[in-house]
Amino acid sequence: MNKEVKTRSGGTAPANWFKAFGFFWIMERRPRRGKEGFNLSALGPYCSKGNCGYELSIINFDADDEPLKCDKCGKNSKIPKSINLMAPEVKKLYEAESRIDWDVKSLDTPPTDIKVKDEDDKYWLGAKIGNVAGKRIGVVYFGEKKENQTKKDYAQLFIDLDLEQLRFDPTNKNPLDDLSTLTAEFKNSTVSINSKAKHNKT
Repeated sequence: MNKEVKTRSGGTAPANWFKAFGFFWIMERRPRRGKEGFNLSALGPYCSKGNCGYELSIINFDADDEPLKCDKCGKNSKIPKSINLMAPEVKKLYEAESRIDWDVKSLDTPPTDIKVKDEDDKYWLGAKIGNVAGKRIGVVYFGEKKENQTKKDYAQLFIDLDLEQLRFDPTNKNPLDDLSTLTAEFKNSTVSINSKAKHNKT
């Protein structure tokens, strides 16, 4: 379990340094007033020579390339941009680092990662069901067989089972290049898209 320390402003922070832009930073969490959760802030910069950790004095928080000298170890350095610009970026870098081990669940998956697949001599088709924001989404891929296949060689259809909607990804091949009409029959409605770019729901 990670150890935490108290900050001067009454928040808490993990008891380890986060290094960014050549300096050490403390990632402080402070409870939100009257709300759940916390606000995250990057406190610093601190000297990163060895494990010095001395808090560096900033004269002008809006200045770029301000020279800094550590009063503890004597290291000279310069900040690459103003602290007012750098601290929010450090916060974003820290948040991104905390998400690095997250699983990726995407409907924009290459057509090799599908649950059902069929093919003939010229065409292939695949399908799977995913979940996005609590909604059940069916995804259907189909296209012509090619050795070096790109997104423009196959179509990608989305079937929203909860909202009863049918749509396709415009960054892939347009399915109406090969089909004259697409129709999805849901429990309460029937949705059709035809080659004249009309989208009808009955």
